[in-house]
Amino acid sequence: MDRRLAKQVIEEEKYKETRLRISKMEEVTRGIASGNYDARIIDQEDDELGRIAHALNHMTDSLEETFNNLKEKGWLQTGSMYISEAMRGQRILENLSSNLIRSLTTYMEAPMGTIYIRDQDWNFKLILFLYPALITILYNNKYILAFYKI
Repeated sequence: MDRRLAKQVIEEEKYKETRLRISKMEEVTRGIASGNYDARIIDQEDDELGRIAHALNHMTDSLEETFNNLKEKGWLQTGSMYISEAMRGQRILENLSSNLIRSLTTYMEAPMGTIYIRDQDWNFKLILFLYPALITILYNNKYILAFYKI
């Protein structure tokens, strides 16, 4: 009888542990479903639930990477739209550069920006200056756009 009782106590402890592990997984998966891709399941056991936890963490890593890539692509596409809109119909270099720098600094929330033009000898001429800038972007092999983002 004592042996049977000891086995029952062990089984009840296993059941409690399993129930707790599943509850933690449910909590984390609800977080992931609501967009919290930082959530991870901490379960180091080498059993079925441990393997499920590992698979869920791997899935969360993939979802986080995918959504970050989509967010970045969306940001770049929107930025391209702003650049196109700023350039549309502009023939005068000063107007074009002013529109470009205004659009880009606003979109990037950069308080500073500079536009240079490159001549045939690779010499750069300052076209528009809006405070010193630290980050430069080559645009169409002709313009260098420089921005500083705080």
